Amino acid sequence: MVSYNEVGAGLFQLMSMSILTMDNYDDLKAELKDIQRSINTMNITAARMEEQVSNLTYTVKVIKESLDEDFVTQESFSPIKNFVYGTVAIIAAGFLGAVLTVVHWGSK
Repeated sequence: MVSYNEVGAGLFQLMSMSILTMDNYDDLKAELKDIQRSINTMNITAARMEEQVSNLTYTVKVIKESLDEDFVTQESFSPIKNFVYGTVAIIAAGFLGAVLTVVHWGSK
């Protein structure tokens, strides 16, 4: 990236070689100021973007820590899942057996 001072030195060299007239110098000087403002704006924008990335990184870190602490992995949950499914299956089989018993004894 070319600095403001380097551009100014380049303009001075052009003027000393009589390639650049005074009118062109004023135009180039105004354009150089516009470029410097644009660079400053870009630096401010880059700083804001860097801050936003930093905030996102922190948010992801907090969410990851929360997931590690507050939630159960699938491996540690499978025994509980098997127990619940087995209990529900026994209750469902008992209920179905009771309904069949009532239907069978009710038809006699």
